[in-house]
Amino acid sequence: MPLEIKSRDDLIIVPINILHNPGLSLDAKGAAVVMYSYTDLHCTTLELAQLLGVDEKRAKELIRELQNAGYENIFRLSEETETHDEATERCAANLKNC
Repeated sequence: MPLEIKSRDDLIIVPINILHNPGLSLDAKGAAVVMYSYTDLHCTTLELAQLLGVDEKRAKELIRELQNAGYENIFRLSEETETHDEATERCAANLKNC
């Protein structure tokens, strides 16, 4: 049975190299998709954990998996002193380097 997308309004763009990377677990790919779904391009590890249905420790492990696979420029854990606007600006700048 073919799948049909009824609306593109609720779609996000995720780099194909993340989805097609055989070295990443399905959980890490899912975490990347959730992170890209944020319009301001960043979320806390607690928000990520809640959306994935895992604890915060597991969310951090998934972020590390993405970082170790070479995606550290996008999925760097923000500094506690970083403001919301600074994190958004950093993430937007990093996305241009992908």
